[in-house]
Amino acid sequence: MNVFILGPAGSGKSLLTANFASYLTDEGYKVRTVNLDPRVLSLGYKADFDVRENFTIEGIMRRLNLKRLWSMF
Repeated sequence: MNVFILGPAGSGKSLLTANFASYLTDEGYKVRTVNLDPRVLSLGYKADFDVRENFTIEGIMRRLNLKRLWSMF
């Protein structure tokens, strides 16, 4: 089974993922978690794959010379 948790920033995706993964693990399921948000600061769980290991939003903005736009967020 694959479960995808999507939603806007600050909606509780990481908290839900951490709690749901913990619940499934306690029930005996093998769980793998993935973080695809390069802007997240703290996940609240250990991701098996974390896109931030390959790039960050700050690095992308710097590479594209979009530093001024980044300060608006």
